[in-house]
Amino acid sequence: MFEEFLLSKGMVGTFAIAAGGNFLRYCLFASLGYLLFYIIMKQRWQHMKVQSAAPGRKQLLREFLLSVMAFCIFGLEAIIVFHPAILPYTQFYFDIHQHSMAWLGCSILLMIVIHDAYFYWMHRLLHSRLLYRTTHATHHTFNNPSPWAGYAFHPIEAIFEGGIIFVFAFDFPVHPLALFVFVLWSSFFVVGGHLGYEVYPKWLTNSKVGFYLNTSTNHNMHHKYYRGNYALYFRWWDIGFNTTHKEYYKTLEEIQQRTASMKQNPQSAALNP
Repeated sequence: MFEEFLLSKGMVGTFAIAAGGNFLRYCLFASLGYLLFYIIMKQRWQHMKVQSAAPGRKQLLREFLLSVMAFCIFGLEAIIVFHPAILPYTQFYFDIHQHSMAWLGCSILLMIVIHDAYFYWMHRLLHSRLLYRTTHATHHTFNNPSPWAGYAFHPIEAIFEGGIIFVFAFDFPVHPLALFVFVLWSSFFVVGGHLGYEVYPKWLTNSKVGFYLNTSTNHNMHHKYYRGNYALYFRWWDIGFNTTHKEYYKTLEEIQQRTASMKQNPQSAALNP
């Protein structure tokens, strides 16, 4: 049914679904993050701010406009992969009973793990001399990013970023529902990584599992220092290839210590990062 609906809408419809869907998810998560952390709870949660300065209006507008451009490119990539001439050669399936529900769940986890690896190595490539100045430097103009910066890419980088859809399409069976859940997960983490506030408590990042989670501090430091901390969802690639910034653990500890002090002594709200 979904396949018939998608094909009946043609290229314009596919573009609208892909670009529009990404845009709506972006607006939902980014606006909630910005509203909560930068407006409503700005003063009360200042101790969690990674960099004390707040982004200006010009930066926010540029983050937004570049993100909209990226979603248009994602929409064009969706037109290619879901084109009637290409779709039969992909492994997308539309009858949810064609594979087990267990596989549906596994395919979501597989997409997350594959995308995590894809992003790390793509990110390292974008920091090469060949590509950094011409592409990735655009994203790094936001050295103190806001939640709106998550998809603020140069057009060439946006092509690379959205290219993960081709990996999924041709490598293993994927149902649209699994793809939708994956995109929600990805959007949430991308916005969270650019939040600029550290929300993970110390007990979590010190746990055996939480230690490997990427934090907002981790990615904010990547924007600030330009090198190191290339991870997306999990930090195991950074750890394994020794690309964690040398000041990361110290910086994270300081921010989390401020949070702990705030809980013990609310009168210390005047503390600034």
